[in-house]
Amino acid sequence: MNDLMIDIETLDTEETAVIVQIAIIAFDIETFEVQRTYSYVGNAQDQYTRSVSYDTLKWWLDQPPEVVELLKLAFDPAESYDTDTLAMHVGSALEVESNFGVRHIWTQGVFDLPITKNFLAQSSEFEYPFKYYQEKDLRTVQSMCAWLGYDTKAAKAAATEGLTAHNAYDDCLAQIKLLKTYMGWLKK
Repeated sequence: MNDLMIDIETLDTEETAVIVQIAIIAFDIETFEVQRTYSYVGNAQDQYTRSVSYDTLKWWLDQPPEVVELLKLAFDPAESYDTDTLAMHVGSALEVESNFGVRHIWTQGVFDLPITKNFLAQSSEFEYPFKYYQEKDLRTVQSMCAWLGYDTKAAKAAATEGLTAHNAYDDCLAQIKLLKTYMGWLKK
């Protein structure tokens, strides 16, 4: 049985946000070894029933070039999935992982799952296959470690080294590294 780490990049902060990228990584919670990975770029222009906020779009455009490059992919039909195909891939990935058995679904805060659930409900025949009690928040674990006096800022710097910020796949990998560090601290 594995855990999942999910991260998304969007064009809004509402649950109806256009999805720029979504990554799902299955990993073993005991060893933190990655088992399977899924990463998809959504075509922003095709998600016409979903929302875009000016502030979020401006935020994207103010990012370093390697981050803006991901946004450009979301506006290139040759490099991104249309809404139906994106929903099919995301729904299939979650269904496959559900069939393997999932203990927990981890995200960085409460942002990612409401958007993912809304997207699936609006765009596909797939239902979100997990229960609310399986959902876990990495930021809560991080806060616990900080309260105990651990240097969570240094841990984050180490976990993100060599990875591209605001790339959902790289963010998932960094979040798995962070969870490993935090769990190690909490087991002491």
